[in-house]
Amino acid sequence: GNANVAIGVCAGNALSAGYGNTLVGGGAGVLTDGNTNTGIGLGSLCDLTSGFANVGVGVFAGGNYTSESGNAILGGYLGAAGDTNTATIADGAGNIKIKLNSTGALSFNGTAYGTSGQVLSSTGSGTPPQWITPSAGTLTSITAGTGLTGGTITTSGTIALANTAVL
Repeated sequence: GNANVAIGVCAGNALSAGYGNTLVGGGAGVLTDGNTNTGIGLGSLCDLTSGFANVGVGVFAGGNYTSESGNAILGGYLGAAGDTNTATIADGAGNIKIKLNSTGALSFNGTAYGTSGQVLSSTGSGTPPQWITPSAGTLTSITAGTGLTGGTITTSGTIALANTAVL
């Protein structure tokens, strides 16, 4: 290969035809012909053989990738077969905290991306937000407060600003 950088015991040890790879850490990027990959950390991108444009930062980041391309992983997440153009943030143990799939859809566990019309709802500081379908409510009455005219409306009507000075 050409223009490759490998630092660490066995980093890039099978590299034969790839180019533009940067591999730092023991066993990082045991590539054969992958191109323009960056692996930083023990075993990062360790099974990648032909993928390109992957970035793995962390212990075993992207370690499951073999021919996947265009992925960015920060943390100890191994990656999933078939990932293409994803971005993942994980903790050191590999638990996904945030993942964007190839269309930019957002997940907090790597599997639930929500569906059309859903919104994110906080479940408290100790758990990730969840996708929910908001419930619709019924408006039964609007009352005009200070500085407004139109009275109470129960079916249809207009509320307007009163002709008064605004402080």
